[in-house]
Amino acid sequence: MSDRYESEIKGEIACVEFGDLLKAAQEGNAAAFRNEEFMVTGPFVARTEGAFETEYMYEREKILEIDYLARDGGESGIAPFLGLRGHNDYLGCEEPVWTRGIKKWNMLRFDPDDGDSACDEALYMTEQRNCVFYAAFYVRCEGVRRAVVCYENSGCRLFLNGKLISDQPYGRVKGVPTMGNAVAVTFEDGLNLLLFKLRPGYICDTVDLSMTNCSIYPVAVDAGAVCLTYPAATAAFKEENGVPYRVFPCFAAAFEDVRGAEAEVDHTGAKKLPDMAAGQCVMLRAYINAEKGGPVSAPLKINGKEAKVTVLSGGYTPFEGTEMVMTSFHFDTTYHQEQRVYALGAFYILQNILDEMRRDRRFKAIVSEVDYLHPYYSLYPYDREFLKQMFVEGNAEADCFYNQPNELTSAPEGLVRNMAYGQLYHRDVLGRICDVYSPGDVFGHFNQMSQLSAKGGCTGVAWGKHIFGFLPAFRHVSPDGTSLITKRGGFGKGYASERGLTVCDGGGTSIRTVPGYPVDGDLSWMDGLSPAAKYAVPSEFQTAMKDDEARLVSSGMPAPFPLTSRDMAFYHIGVSLTRTDLKQANRMAENLLITAEKLSVMACRAGAKYPEKALDKAWRQLLCGQHHDSITGTNNEVSFVALMVQYREAAELAAGIC
Repeated sequence: MSDRYESEIKGEIACVEFGDLLKAAQEGNAAAFRNEEFMVTGPFVARTEGAFETEYMYEREKILEIDYLARDGGESGIAPFLGLRGHNDYLGCEEPVWTRGIKKWNMLRFDPDDGDSACDEALYMTEQRNCVFYAAFYVRCEGVRRAVVCYENSGCRLFLNGKLISDQPYGRVKGVPTMGNAVAVTFEDGLNLLLFKLRPGYICDTVDLSMTNCSIYPVAVDAGAVCLTYPAATAAFKEENGVPYRVFPCFAAAFEDVRGAEAEVDHTGAKKLPDMAAGQCVMLRAYINAEKGGPVSAPLKINGKEAKVTVLSGGYTPFEGTEMVMTSFHFDTTYHQEQRVYALGAFYILQNILDEMRRDRRFKAIVSEVDYLHPYYSLYPYDREFLKQMFVEGNAEADCFYNQPNELTSAPEGLVRNMAYGQLYHRDVLGRICDVYSPGDVFGHFNQMSQLSAKGGCTGVAWGKHIFGFLPAFRHVSPDGTSLITKRGGFGKGYASERGLTVCDGGGTSIRTVPGYPVDGDLSWMDGLSPAAKYAVPSEFQTAMKDDEARLVSSGMPAPFPLTSRDMAFYHIGVSLTRTDLKQANRMAENLLITAEKLSVMACRAGAKYPEKALDKAWRQLLCGQHHDSITGTNNEVSFVALMVQYREAAELAAGIC
């Protein structure tokens, strides 16, 4: 295979030297496992119509079944290099060129820094963004080498030297962090080609034009049919009898069908592995002494074969508290696409989150907002009781409001109704109100946030945008004097220790994109971590901060959360000026509805029937339009038209009552 590639390559290539990987592994430098150099081409966009468009969320494999490189040797025969010009028989550029992959946000991205140029017109000619990108790099080996290739994306086929070795059309799920897909591979002597065929995911708020954590884990112990890879460090630790142990994930990889294998990766003893098919991998966790730090020798055993490897342990920082890992996924009612498309993605993600909660009740997640919670509740009756159970028991929590309204372009009464509709739904349908208002992606905030949240039953606020000048945690004072602890983004152990807090955000990594707390169906390994770590919801974090504040103040220490009443509005300020038709329609409908309600009350007292259903529907149409990617005008043309129709219906209903 090496000779073939060498003879066909006519330019520069992206190439990993396996010898360098092996040397880094032997020195304990697992950070070198991660590859960041790719050759990429695309997008290739298949035209789809009719029922395929409406059901495509569940048929992603159809797009991956097409060989878009057929005219250039095909996926089994292509030998890519930088500058190679190909052919495209589908939508998009007719002669796509293999170029160097773009590294952005510590991942491979297909959208450059100058905007969404990867999202060319072709992507928007299909409802579901039915496109494929190819990413590739070569691996040069001296002799035959075994390894595990680990990667994470929204759906992918992986080819090694033209042979399909992994077919995973359904990839990562927002809100469920994992190590990604892992595949056992055998590299031949010489030059090997890894070709990734990626189907970008259209999951709720963006076209997922990326691949993360693409790493090659060399095999450290080869027992023939089954092997163990070199381990990589995370930021997680356990403590036993005062001795800290760092958590190192590694993989048991099957190169043939395997039954009854056993592996021993640390002092805890041998573990029986599940039956594995050829190519399958199982992640194991090695707990390695971190007391002294620096290079540490660690024995690895599998099926009677043994080897000693070097890892870089240490890095343990004691923290008297708990890391709370909070996971969620963001949902827009409109943005790149209209609500129907987002709802398909939201349903798929929520199903996966609920499945994870069924597997392990230690898993918790934020599952807002009403815009998709109620449609899911209506369409999937078999999940209703479990969804309500998870809310009541505290495994699931929402962001409190009906959706995440753009606070700065909605009238006060509209925001009050958004809060009331949300909390009433959470209380009367799902079983409990939400304790924390969590406007994660909202573009700036109004100064009455604390007072409105408190009157709506909230004990705290947590928002995500980075507005300059705010500490990670503070008390924001509203004009009426109400103050609530407000958390902006997250903070780690360092900030928590400085403030005397016993809680911080978890999920930190030692090697970029290797999650400290990946979900793999069993979170029992997190029991006994030091510092303690667990999946949590915002109310748990808020309670811990309140308890810390009370403890510190009662002991005569300064309050950990300084008071502020400064303006919180300055973020994406241009959204107040975009598509003013939406703002005008919203304000007109709000005023008409308020007037209609007043007149309806007076008429009701005189004996008329109160028009409850008409007013309720009008308010819901208006509240849906208040979403921060709706009323702001940051959406596409289809959504703009749909929103104007919604506002017209709300105004007509209100005017009909008046």
